[in-house]
Amino acid sequence: MKRAPRHFLGFALLIALTVAALGSYPFFVLPTPSVAAQGSSGTQAPVATKPLLPLPTRPAVAKAVTTPEAADLTFQRQAEAALLRYLEGNEAVATAAITTTPPTRWQVLTLPPAPISLETARAAAHYQMQATAASEASGDWPGAKIAAEFTLYDLAGEVTAYHFVVHNAGQPAGYLTVAALSLPNPVLEFATAGPSPLAAPTLQVAGVTALTPERPLYLGLLSYAYEVADATPASRTVIELLDGATRVIPADVAATPLRTFVQPAPPATLSTQATTAYRLINGVPDWNQFWGSYSCWSGCSPTSGANIMGYWDNNGYSNLVAGSDWQGAVNDMRLHMNTVCTADGSGSTNVGSISSGIINYASARGYTFASEVWCNDCGVAASYTNYQGEIDGSRPMLVDVIGHAQYGNHSVVGVGYESAGSYLIIHDNWPSTGENVYLQYGSGYSSIYMHPVRPAGAMQDTTPPSGDYTSPSNGATVGRTVTLAATASDTQSGVKEVHFTAKWNNEWRLVANDTSAPYSFDWDLCAAGVPDGDIELGLDIYDNAGNVFHLHTVHANPHITKSYNCSPATASWSVDYWNNKYLAGYVNWHTTEGGAYIFRDWGDNGPGGGIQVNEWSARYTRTAYF
Repeated sequence: MKRAPRHFLGFALLIALTVAALGSYPFFVLPTPSVAAQGSSGTQAPVATKPLLPLPTRPAVAKAVTTPEAADLTFQRQAEAALLRYLEGNEAVATAAITTTPPTRWQVLTLPPAPISLETARAAAHYQMQATAASEASGDWPGAKIAAEFTLYDLAGEVTAYHFVVHNAGQPAGYLTVAALSLPNPVLEFATAGPSPLAAPTLQVAGVTALTPERPLYLGLLSYAYEVADATPASRTVIELLDGATRVIPADVAATPLRTFVQPAPPATLSTQATTAYRLINGVPDWNQFWGSYSCWSGCSPTSGANIMGYWDNNGYSNLVAGSDWQGAVNDMRLHMNTVCTADGSGSTNVGSISSGIINYASARGYTFASEVWCNDCGVAASYTNYQGEIDGSRPMLVDVIGHAQYGNHSVVGVGYESAGSYLIIHDNWPSTGENVYLQYGSGYSSIYMHPVRPAGAMQDTTPPSGDYTSPSNGATVGRTVTLAATASDTQSGVKEVHFTAKWNNEWRLVANDTSAPYSFDWDLCAAGVPDGDIELGLDIYDNAGNVFHLHTVHANPHITKSYNCSPATASWSVDYWNNKYLAGYVNWHTTEGGAYIFRDWGDNGPGGGIQVNEWSARYTRTAYF
């Protein structure tokens, strides 16, 4: 396995701060204290040892921590210099930013972080690109360059991050978003392929104009926005670029800089000798949210759940997603997760309904899956180590990033990790980003929930499926072709395939098999060599547990009658000729021609029989059977 260069490890191993209020999409809400995931047996799955807190109506605004050093320009320069030394792999760091440590271990940064400049952020972005391009997670980055850079703000007007757009050979190749604070690893998120979130045509589609287009907003992980006109008193409105949803923010909340929510991390140490590891689960779908018939977005939680079911559907648990109907799977997952539409068109799901919804969805298809909630106050912590354990076991998991009370939350699918920077590799269920997006664990959100999803085997299915013919009707007379159509259903393990059979000349034959609804086949009886007369139709339906349904066990098989001469006519062509161009008057010559096809070239002569060379006409007639 490739390792990241040591200069990358130098800063990536120092995950220093928990950003307590940088938000994301509000597509789910926190549960009430009584909510718990239910296992398939009806007992409560292990959940929080303390109740999960409900989403507050107002954010708990932390007071800004001020120190003489933080306000001093010299301290800022020292912090920037220390960060650059991390990036360059030096172990000597400024004591103003890092506390004293043993020789082989760094202690986590504990002082309030100072702002960093665009130049310092650009250096961090370049180092991240170099390290990633040299690793297994290279994507489109070998040979890629930064093509554009943007300064991102919060509603208070302060710089929150710097955004770098990456191109390779003139084509979009991902992006990086770097915090505007001197964090040990300031690269909050990045993608190695696809367009930048700032390229999403959200404003044009919505038909609105940004009030300050020169000041794009960054309000947390995957939360890129612009401020738009607001008719609500004492508030400000933003439109999210990735989903088009609008957020109405109270004016006092909007005036609070997001940096005031940054809190020191709990005392901890990270070894500089840690091993860099990269892991990606292949084959996890990246189905995106869509606008449903229920007049809102499908919702990030059920869409993420359906993506996980799609992975297991292709790995030994068939029928978790019916054929290619993944949107139907998302809609069904919405029902099991009790997802509802909100006023801004989002799909909202309670965190406590996610694991139970996945369990019930799988159970309805004949499988037992286990899922529970992991969080900081739960029986199992939502730790990076526990996350890695699920990915190492090739089990994608659903992750909830809980952000700001006003700026929102989002569910994603965890499909891998890059341990050099403590990154989660996720599918974010939005078409405006690349397939694999990297989010830094421990930064850019206030809390995180994880939902492991583990198959536990299939329930015993001993019940055959059911079905019947819908076409043709019993006793019908047919010609050369006939459409065979049938219904088929199985409420447990699901329908595997449908066999259309037929009996003629006292012998049963398989006509066709169909593995997905609607079950039908256009049968050419002539091509199959079926003679005229009676045909008995059979129908066999197989489910995924090996049970078979035979139509004749329910009622008598239908019969049809074929009446069509499949052989070409043996009679000759009857030909009439006229010595005019209009097929008019008496026939001047009548003759017959043999063969199935007529090809004639008389050159400079007429057809014969006294027919003139020019200005004549003819009618060829032959009997055909239909």
